[in-house]
Amino acid sequence: MRGCQVSARLKLLSAIVVAGIILSLCGYNSINARAQAKRAEMAYGQIDLKRLLAADEHPEEWLTAGRDVGKGHYSPLTQINRKTVARLGFAWGYDTHTNRGLEATPIVVGGVMYTSGSGGTAYALDARTGRELWTFDPKNDLSVTRRSCCDIVNRGVAVWKGKVYVASFDGRLFALDAATGTVLWQADTIIDHKRGGPRRRDRERRRRIRHARLPQRIRLGNRKAGLALFYRSRRSFEAI
Repeated sequence: MRGCQVSARLKLLSAIVVAGIILSLCGYNSINARAQAKRAEMAYGQIDLKRLLAADEHPEEWLTAGRDVGKGHYSPLTQINRKTVARLGFAWGYDTHTNRGLEATPIVVGGVMYTSGSGGTAYALDARTGRELWTFDPKNDLSVTRRSCCDIVNRGVAVWKGKVYVASFDGRLFALDAATGTVLWQADTIIDHKRGGPRRRDRERRRRIRHARLPQRIRLGNRKAGLALFYRSRRSFEAI
């Protein structure tokens, strides 16, 4: 009888030990999975000064608008040359769902392409396949387009230490998580939203020019104020 009791206790103890091991393994796997996910997330957009200075060691990446810290706009890659350029073909395309202008130079780091579209929309794509990783829409106040010129283009993003920086058309600066596109912070860069159009002295300059007797084809400029006019006739001007 006693032997049966000892055997039962041993079986119970063994079952408890096995259950404990299984729970420990499950906990370890869960923690390990979270750690791996965290490491993968931290790997996105990791550009710093050390990486910029070593840009030539990773010629497949384009880390700034001009590729390297000196913005040389030169790629040291050699696979595409005079002999192979004829074999170039279409690899992939991505639809930005807009017919507005696109003028950004993409940033490529860690196999991810970061770029911007009209109004400050930002995109993260798999550079190898074109698969969308995330997009960001700044939700612009489009009333500012009444005082804008030359479409609502955006000249690109900056990537630094896991963050993607992009400016919206209505004057806000955003810092996005490079892994997810989540907004980390934003700042309004416009000091006075009530100001709009040319300053008073520029309006006075226009008035004086309007009544001046000038010949055709005279281009006038106010560099300090950023004003440029083209004289078309004695009574009409066109901002350029």
